[in-house]
Amino acid sequence: VAVVQIKDAKFNRKNLIQLPFGSSDNVKVGEFVIALGAPFGLEFSQSFGAVSATSRGNLNITNLGNFIQTDAAINPGNSGGPLLDMQGNVIGMNTAIFSRSGSSAGIGFAVPSNLVREVALQLINKGKVARGYLGVRLAQDMDDDLASAMNLPKGIRGALVGNVEKNTPAAKAGIESGDVITEVNGRAVHSGQELSNTVGLMQPGSKVAVAFFRGGVKKSTTISLGTYTAAANAGPGGGGEEDEASGAQGGKGSVGEAGVKVEVLSRAKHGEFIQQYGIESNHGLLVTDVDPSSKARAAGIRPGDVLLKANNVELKSVKDFANVFSQNKKILIQLERRGTFLFASLRK
Repeated sequence: VAVVQIKDAKFNRKNLIQLPFGSSDNVKVGEFVIALGAPFGLEFSQSFGAVSATSRGNLNITNLGNFIQTDAAINPGNSGGPLLDMQGNVIGMNTAIFSRSGSSAGIGFAVPSNLVREVALQLINKGKVARGYLGVRLAQDMDDDLASAMNLPKGIRGALVGNVEKNTPAAKAGIESGDVITEVNGRAVHSGQELSNTVGLMQPGSKVAVAFFRGGVKKSTTISLGTYTAAANAGPGGGGEEDEASGAQGGKGSVGEAGVKVEVLSRAKHGEFIQQYGIESNHGLLVTDVDPSSKARAAGIRPGDVLLKANNVELKSVKDFANVFSQNKKILIQLERRGTFLFASLRK
């Protein structure tokens, strides 16, 4: 989103027409839309279609923003043009397509009008876009198995916290890895992408009420947002802390019924692997092999994963994992995979 400023005092604004903005929050899948633009340089072109989906995230277009998906033809030259509803209200700004040929394949994306308005106002009033920052790294989206393993009430979904950076707003407010954030200022959050968008569009320094589930129990806290920067979001490296695993008991072994072989993570022994894959953890169990037909494989655990906790018990030895596995029918595993913190639901 860009804002053009015209400083020429003699510029004739008399015949400029402004399209009315609608609320993208009210857009429904299936409603008809019109895309305006200049595809391939052909000005004043329009195409007709329907809304295929809303809240499309994780498209590798940008870190912030859920997009409106439409089958209205969007081609090179349409970017920046409005996406209109049938009342002529702007509900989005055409921005990208998914296509192998470079031409419209019926899968186009528009920035929602509410996001366009918010970004434009910040650019006009402040000259830049300031983004709120919590200080959490999010795990994968929730599914039924994961929700059950976390003892969430039926139908509850949210943003699963994979890791909390030290000395960040979230850490100071008591947010922990494994928490599931479900509301921000009373507004429901159903996924990590929604949380990123909601917080990212808030002003740094603002205080927000956050509701979350921990161990199946709903809790709440107030967080004073920080300022998002690329450096803050990158996360710290793994160095600087004591290598807890190097002296741990039970260096390697297998948990037979789970179908996984592990060994205690050691920066001295596994330094090359840690550096190559950006592993940040200083302790845990490194998975060396997984039986293809095992419960661990069905849960998505792979060789190279570092198992950190099982049912909230820190895994410092193979015995720790074996004990948790033998004593529980349902095991929630927190793991690190190539610098990303995830969860797996392992059932016996």
